[in-house]
Amino acid sequence: MAVPGHVLDPLTDFLVCPWTVNLLCHCEFVWQSGLSADPGHHHWTCCVNLAQTGFLPNVFKAMSHRPAEFRAFFAYYNAIMNKDTGQLSKADKELIIVATSVVNRCPYCVVAHGALHRIYSKQPALADQVIVNWKLADLNDRELAMLEFALAVCRADNITEEHFQKLEAHGFDREDAWDIGMISAFFAMSNRIAHYIDLRPNKEFYTMGRTPREEKETEKAEHA
Repeated sequence: MAVPGHVLDPLTDFLVCPWTVNLLCHCEFVWQSGLSADPGHHHWTCCVNLAQTGFLPNVFKAMSHRPAEFRAFFAYYNAIMNKDTGQLSKADKELIIVATSVVNRCPYCVVAHGALHRIYSKQPALADQVIVNWKLADLNDRELAMLEFALAVCRADNITEEHFQKLEAHGFDREDAWDIGMISAFFAMSNRIAHYIDLRPNKEFYTMGRTPREEKETEKAEHA
């Protein structure tokens, strides 16, 4: 059921609201965390389009251990990743997460968000290039400036006026800089959580977005 005034993203819009609980009546998260499946109940839950992804990301299973923290975590995730203002595309945001998660040595976020970047950008190799060496990746000047700023935040460098000027030279304003900084900071926390609980990527993430959907459909038909 759609939420009035909100367009759901089929892959990552983990919308926290009572309207979406119907979609999870058979979702493992509901039962593991003890949340009510009654649409009128004020429990928060996540909207995962299982018909699109075909699996429940492991981060949901892990964070459902503490429902209050789950709600807070994904509420902020939604605020920074699914906002409809600013000049960062979904692919931009995923690339920031990949680059900073490499520095923080977080396999889960590197693999999972590398998959999402492939899907949003339609570029099956770029995230892999960034993982190996972002300075040698096929990035344009805008993307290089964006990642340079994100990594400065990730490394806890002293952020100076020069950092903002470099961003502005490539079309980013101060609000965009805030978005880049908040994504870098939030996922630094997420990386640490994943490290602490030994969170590993779902195997499905490794192949997502590498083969065009048309090719996959053809392969399925040939093996049917």
